[in-house]
Amino acid sequence: MSVRGFFEKLRQDFDLFNSFAIQNQDHELAPLLFKEVYNNQLFSKALLLNHINRQKDKILESGNVQLIQLLSEWENEKEHLSSLYYQKKPKPTQIEQAESKIQQLEQDINSRSDFLKDLQDEVSWQEVRDRLVKDEAAVEIIRIRAFNLRSELSEVGNFQFTNEYSYLVLILSVGARGPDFFVIPDGNNKEGKNLNLYRNSILHKIEDVQSYGNYWKPLGSQLSNRSSVYLSANGVYSQINLNSLKNPATGNYVLDETNLVFVTNTKDLVLSPSEIVSKKAALFGRPQYLVGNNIEQNHQLTSSELRSLDSKVFDGFRE
Repeated sequence: MSVRGFFEKLRQDFDLFNSFAIQNQDHELAPLLFKEVYNNQLFSKALLLNHINRQKDKILESGNVQLIQLLSEWENEKEHLSSLYYQKKPKPTQIEQAESKIQQLEQDINSRSDFLKDLQDEVSWQEVRDRLVKDEAAVEIIRIRAFNLRSELSEVGNFQFTNEYSYLVLILSVGARGPDFFVIPDGNNKEGKNLNLYRNSILHKIEDVQSYGNYWKPLGSQLSNRSSVYLSANGVYSQINLNSLKNPATGNYVLDETNLVFVTNTKDLVLSPSEIVSKKAALFGRPQYLVGNNIEQNHQLTSSELRSLDSKVFDGFRE
């Protein structure tokens, strides 16, 4: 089984459990439920990305020519599939063939390196909490699909997911006995008309006085006076730039009000310093995007201009 297939089998169970927790958020045992929701999110969200990255590193370091060729073929096929999705008239048959080939390649790769071993490195919400310092917070935003309970409880067929969505926010702080939690309702509007408003405001350069209230205000009211907020976004919150939202009451942006640190998963806070392989950075400028006979002649910097640029850039780094 591929990792993707394994994850898909788990996802519906996680979605069901998340919906159950939301429906019972006022129960006295709700804090226990949301501890498990947080743990499940740490596990499931990191599963695909972390596994793929680790597998790639292991394969490249192994020197196994056959495995490296399979990995290269898999990456090329993924790029091919992406190009098929963005064709003006996508051909379903070609997409199905590409998806099938990718799945087969994943199975071939995983048969030579047991991905289940990677699943033993589980991280709990307590470990994330223990990495925080005073006035910091770790936040997981989870897209929740509502599960409908019909009145005819004897008929299993009446239990089903709906097309209604909301967003669950889990917040960890120093010394917390569990995650604080609250629900942002009306997820469908946030993913529909509110998102369209946000995008159109950017596209047409119109001042956006609504998106702050639509997206950040419910979060910001729970995260005031935090020195840093480690935020793992999901759903529509992965499609917007929270830092750029403007508070119409103060004229400040979220960037001015809160130090947001975006992470793929708050599990990242538990990574040891030894796992950070490099602290070096490279700066590139004036890339040549066009190739051909009609390219505008590049401006050649003089030595004095280069020295001036070097001074401005690296003095900034030294500060």
